[in-house]
Amino acid sequence: MKNLFENEQEQWIPWEVAYSLRNKKIGDRISRPNGMLMVVLPDRNGQYDYYIQDNTCNYCKCRTLHTNFLFPILRKNTFNHKNKVEADCDQHSISPVYIGDHSYIESVKWEDFIKNPTTYLNNATRKRDIIEDFNISKMLSDDLVV
Repeated sequence: MKNLFENEQEQWIPWEVAYSLRNKKIGDRISRPNGMLMVVLPDRNGQYDYYIQDNTCNYCKCRTLHTNFLFPILRKNTFNHKNKVEADCDQHSISPVYIGDHSYIESVKWEDFIKNPTTYLNNATRKRDIIEDFNISKMLSDDLVV
């Protein structure tokens, strides 16, 4: 869904994410940001490892998210809990492994989402209610705010 040949400001996904994360005054009330969920679709071969790799450590069975190719607004809203908790695994010297609510925008494989969508949607709603626990980025890129 990311077009590598277009500028980010011209693509719809970052705009939708930014719009969903804003507060908006409607009459006398202010709407809150939406809960967010990143449902990851499989590639042509039915694999998810282009983004999600499970069991990347033989000790803690963690998973790796390859966030480097995400739109900046998505990347900045993953691993953005103000008080991330690191797993107690000494096998990770390059990057830490976080447990619990480490990201406002949770990543879930499509095959897991369709097995129990209510769980994931409820979790996104719960995070919306505790949004102040996260460092939320509403910026499309380093210089453009919606």
